[in-house]
Amino acid sequence: LTQIKAIDDLVKSFDELDTEN
Repeated sequence: LTQIKAIDDLVKSFDELDTEN
């Protein structure tokens, strides 16, 4: 279950990068 949180964090980070562009 800890992996899911890590992946969620990565997805959120990528989402923020996408919004920046």
